[in-house]
Formats: sequence, structure tokens, C-alpha cells
Amino acid sequence: MNPGYQCKCHKIYCTNNACTTCLSSTFFLTSSDNSCCECPQNCKGAFCTRGPQCTSGCADAFYGMDCSQKCTDINAECFICSQYDGMCLVCREGFYPNETGNCISCNDNCKNGQCDSDTGRCIKGCEGTFWGDKCDILCSSSCETCQQESGICFSCVEQTVHGLFCNESCISSCFEGKCEQITGLCSLGCERNFFGNMCQTNCPENCLQTETKTSCNTDGDCLYGCINDLEGRYCTERRIYITSSTNIALAALVGVFATLFISTAAGCYLWNRRRSKPIEQSSEIQLDQIETEKAYEQLQRQAIEPIYRNVDDNYTVLSI
Repeated sequence: MNPGYQCKCHKIYCTNNACTTCLSSTFFLTSSDNSCCECPQNCKGAFCTRGPQCTSGCADAFYGMDCSQKCTDINAECFICSQYDGMCLVCREGFYPNETGNCISCNDNCKNGQCDSDTGRCIKGCEGTFWGDKCDILCSSSCETCQQESGICFSCVEQTVHGLFCNESCISSCFEGKCEQITGLCSLGCERNFFGNMCQTNCPENCLQTETKTSCNTDGDCLYGCINDLEGRYCTERRIYITSSTNIALAALVGVFATLFISTAAGCYLWNRRRSKPIEQSSEIQLDQIETEKAYEQLQRQAIEPIYRNVDDNYTVLSI
């Protein structure tokens, strides 16, 4: 038996005089002197069996059946190792175990030099333009920085590209060719004579052009007027000119029709009156004729005069 255990072995730990069993699993039974001994102090939970053999593993930094050997005896940077062969499982801060169980330094690209002591994953992110669990993969050359998990660009080196990996060119009609990284929308507006969110639409062709400024606004409205006598927001409406002589002709034509209408109405009125009443006296007939003629002349003046008053001296413009 290990001499170190002798002072910890006593029959008082036995359950009977024959000492066939111990008081608890924190003691183990010896075969040499029929006594029970305390389990080694490095046994996890202080549990062990005959041997002694630690049944719940070893405390951190120890290995062996009785957990009497130090992990650092095999690797100076090791913190936890296998109980059975001493292969390192967890290294101290700044190191992690490789495939053979040797502790190696965290990747230089780990931010602040920190990585998981078990897996080697950089726990604070990556320095510079690297990504991946161990920050050992370069970001796209178009990225300023990128996400550790996916390599997706946080920002682009140039403002003339967009997309998750900054590998898509902004539309050429964006002002200075610059656009937003996520959406591709033109960030500074459009080049001359383009409009729309993506500056993908030409200004209307009938907008009046200037030497330096764009001819339409963000909604496509012409800013400085139209060419070819056109009008409207998009310069798509044409003007039709009607001269004063044409207006006079129209007015005269309307007057003729008004005269014919009034004459016909007056004739019908007289004819109906003669049929319904006998002729009484010639003086009454003459009086009726005079009154009728006055009424006819008044109606004729009212019908014709407004037409001539509304005639423009120059022209009338109609939009169609």
C-alpha cells in the first residue's frame, strides 16, 4: 500500500470488527491489514474504491488512477487532462489543446489574444480582416471588416460596390457611382438626367435641358420647362392655338343658329295664337305683331352679345 495512506487507515472507519466494509464511499478497504483508509485528496468528490481508484475522476490539474500525478508534468500549459493517460483537455488562458493534446497558443488573429481554452475558438472576435472560429480565414478583399461567423462584410472598402460580400457594382447612373451597401440604393442621388431610387430611369425626353443641371427631380417632373411647345409635369401634353379670326367665325356661326331658332319659335307662337282665337280687330293684331317683334329683337341681342364679348383678341390655348 502507498505509505502516504498508512496514517489515514483505521479500523474505526470500518462498519464491523471484521472490517469487511467501510463507513462510506469516501473510504476504501485495504487487503493488507483489514482497515479502511481515506480516499486520496485529489479524487473528485473524495470518492474512491479499493486500490485506491478515484471513481468520479480527478480534481483539476491531476491525473492517474489515484489522481496523484500532475497534468503539468506532461504539458506546462495544461489545466485539465485525461485521468487515464494525461492527455490535455483544457489549457490555461491563451492556449488550447491540438489534436494530440498538446497546448498551443491561440491564433494571433484572435482579438486580445483570447480564445476558448478547450476549442481554440476566438472568444472576443477577430483582429483585422479575418474570420472563422479561429480567425484563420481572410475576409473578402473588398471588405474593410467582416463577421467572424460568416465572413459577411460589415463595411466595404469602396463605396462604389455593395452586397453581402461587397462584390456587386453600384449602378452607373448613381451620382459618383456610390450606393448603400445593403440595399444598393444610390446614396448621393442620381447622375444628370436620371431619377428613381436606383437612378434607373431617364428623365422625360421632352424636358428642357441645361448645361450642367439635371432636367427632372426625383419624381421625374421636368424642372425647367418643356421643348416643342409641350407642357405638363412630364412634358407630354400638347398646346393647340385657336386664333381670334377663328373665334369670330365660330361666334358668327353660333349667332346664325340662334337667329334661326328664335325665328322659328316666334313663327310657331303666332301660328298657334291665330288658330286658337278669331280675328277681333285689326288694331289688336297690329299691336300683337309689334310686341312680338320687340320680344324677338331683345332675345336676339341677348343671344349674340355674350358670344362677341368672350372672344379673345389674341388666341385661346387648349391642352389635350
